Amino acid sequence: VHLLLHWSWIVQVTKRFFGRTTWTSRINYALNILFFIALTVVIFTGLMISEVALPLFGIQAPRGQIWRPLHSLASDAMIFILAFHVAL
Repeated sequence: VHLLLHWSWIVQVTKRFFGRTTWTSRINYALNILFFIALTVVIFTGLMISEVALPLFGIQAPRGQIWRPLHSLASDAMIFILAFHVAL
C-alpha cells in the first residue's frame, strides 16, 4: 500500500538514480530496495512458518526446513540494513 500511495515519487527517484545524483542518494536508494526485499521475505516466510495465519484461511502450507532459517536470515539482514540506513 505504501508503494502504491507513493508510486509517482518512486518513479521520480528512480529516474534521478540513473541520472545525475550523489553517491549517498544512490546508496540510500539501494538500501531501500534491499530493505523492501528483506521485508517481503520476512513477511512471506513468517506466513509459511506460522501455525495460525494460513490455517485460519484454510490454507495448508508445505512443511519445509528452509522457511525458519530464511526468516531469521532476512530478519537479521533487515536490522543491519536499517542500521546502515539510519547511520547515513
